[in-house]
Order: sequence, then structure tokens, then C-alpha cells
Amino acid sequence: MGCGFSNSSATVREANSPDFQSSADTFHRNRTKTKETMIQAFSRIDDEILALENLSPGSRLTTAEAWIDHLQSIKLKIDDTTMTIQSERLNTMEPISEIDETTLDDLSTPSTADRDQGDLIKVKKLAVKLQVAFDIKKASENEEFLARISRSMMEVELQRLKMDMVDHARKRVDTLSDSFNNLRQLYLEQDGLIASVSGGTYNSSLEQELDSELEAVREIRDRLSGVAEQWRTASNLMAAAAKGSLQAYEYWCLIEQSKIAPERIQLALDTRTACFSSLVALDCAQQSLPQVEIPFITLRQCSAVRHSLIYILTDMANENRYKHTKNVLEAYQTNTAKAVEWLFATYKKTLDEDLTTQIDNIKVLAFRLRRERVRHFKEIVGNKMYTRPFIKMPS
Repeated sequence: MGCGFSNSSATVREANSPDFQSSADTFHRNRTKTKETMIQAFSRIDDEILALENLSPGSRLTTAEAWIDHLQSIKLKIDDTTMTIQSERLNTMEPISEIDETTLDDLSTPSTADRDQGDLIKVKKLAVKLQVAFDIKKASENEEFLARISRSMMEVELQRLKMDMVDHARKRVDTLSDSFNNLRQLYLEQDGLIASVSGGTYNSSLEQELDSELEAVREIRDRLSGVAEQWRTASNLMAAAAKGSLQAYEYWCLIEQSKIAPERIQLALDTRTACFSSLVALDCAQQSLPQVEIPFITLRQCSAVRHSLIYILTDMANENRYKHTKNVLEAYQTNTAKAVEWLFATYKKTLDEDLTTQIDNIKVLAFRLRRERVRHFKEIVGNKMYTRPFIKMPS
């Protein structure tokens, strides 16, 4: 996943897009309410650049776009040992009339979410009808039958979760793109102001030296920020995984308190939904940070959790199996919480420190460069008033 630099224009949306025009118009209306001298304008623009570029929207945007490309290119799987390709499974799967064969095809239609919810209701009614909530014998008889249904519905849920993650990532790209466009516009305005004063040349060797040093430090900052965006994505996904694992464990604990079959089955389905979402978030968190191995959660543990979810509708009737699943979910919840803490702590004491150091260095160099330029600007333009020119953004 590339890092990119904040002055790259390769990934910027068109400047005349509605979203950008609205953001940019508001941005500049807020900045041009009072009259100012050229030196005041230069200092203000420099402050705004410093505040915005420290977020490194350019390098983060490149990384965020690469993450979307990755999500769209991968084929997520539940478990190689328990799943086959969907088209093959559906062709060999025996009909299940109670839930419309659970094929759930045509995922691209707008009614996918509604249909998924409808099928969950059908599964609940079917499980109640089969009396698997309390009867150990009937749960055993229908174990593989309901396991096939669970596998099918989990795979459909997998694709929905993937689409949700892509949509969420696109929102992040839009936010970064707006910030990047604003930063580019500030750079263009500042370059134009400097050129109108100095004619596009350096006023002193010190100015040239400071400008070169500043660009070098900015490049380092941008590289670090691209990696920091990967850590941000991984941390958010890992936090979602921890939240889902906690919800799943809490749902499962409520089952032993319930004496009503439909309620127990609903809690089991809620457990599966929350925990499966957690597993997918965990997997994507690791993929978003491939250079780092997230500790505490092993492939073996994830496999055990997936296995529990597949048989979750029939394990609640058997006390021993119920307790085993409870232990599996509790251990998974504990480890996801530890992984979140580890991610945040590791980032804080490594990359965050390096990034903060570079940002501080940029502030020092930027202020020194501004002071040097202002010193020469006073001699050239004095208190001449600033008229902000119309700036046409390059596509």
C-alpha cells in the first residue's frame, strides 16, 4: 500500500465536483471577510497550510484509496476447511423449502438487506419448529441440516459486510479528498503571492536552504502519515472486532437465563451475527496492516469461533456444548480486547512518536522560513493591501 506525498495531484477528484465546490466556497468565504496586507495574508495562509498539511491528507488519501482497491479485489472466505465456493455449494445443496432454499442469490439488488432480514426471520421460525432450543435429541438430529443453513447465511453476510466496509472506506476517501483539495488551493494561493512579491526567485540563500530542508522533512512526514493511515484503519477495525465479540458473548450468556424457545433462538442468531462481524473485522484489520502481526488471537482460535457459530443453533440445548461455546466466546472476547490495547499502545510508542517529531520539526522550519520571507517582503511591498486572485484548480 503506497504512502504518496501531500503535493501529489494524481488522486484528487475533479475541482468542479459539487462536493468540492461546496467545501471550497465555504472555506474561502470564511477566510476573506476582512481586509489585510500582503504580509498579513502570507502569514495567515502559511498558518492555514501548516494546520492542514500536518494531517497529511495527500499521503493518507493515497493509502485510503489503496485500501478500497484491496477490499474490492479480495475474495473473502469464511473458512477453507468448512466452506466451498458459493456457486458450487448452491448447486449441490438440497432444497430447504422452509426458508426458500436459502440460496439468497442476486446480491446486487437493492432489496438484499431486506431479504437477509426476512431470511433470518424464516430461520428463526424453522429452528423453533424443529424444537432445537431445549430438546437435545432433536438438536442432534437437525445439527448438520441447520449447520448448512448457517454456512450459507454466513457467506451471504460476509459479502454484505465487505460492501459495508467499502462504503465506509469511501467516506474516509471523500473526507481526505476535500482536505487535500483545500490544501492544494492554499498552496496555489501562497505560491502566487510569493511570486507576485519575489518574482519566483529566492530572496536569500537562507530562504532557499530553509525551503529545501522543509520539503525534505515534509516528505518524511508524508511517508510516516501514509503508514499511520494503515494503523488507523487497522485500529478502527480491531475496535469494531472487540465490540462485536463483547456483544456476542453477552448475547450468549443471556441464553441460559431464557426459558422461551423463540427468545433463545433469537439470542443465538444475534450471537452469530455479532461474532461473525467481529471475525470479519479482525481479518480485515490484519490485512490492512500486513507488515505487523497482531498478537493474542491465533488462527486456531478463530477457527474454533467459526466452528461454534456454524453449530450455534443446536449447541444451546446441550449444557456441555453451551458451556464450551461460552468459554470459546469469552476467550475470544478477552483476546480481541487485548489486541486493541496492544495496537493503540504500540502505535503510540513507535510511529506516533516519530510522526510527532517530524511535525514539530516542520513547525520550527516553517516559522523560520516565514520569518525570513516576511523580513524581505517588508522591504519589497511594505503595507501594500492584498487582493485575493481567482484561483483555478488544475484537474
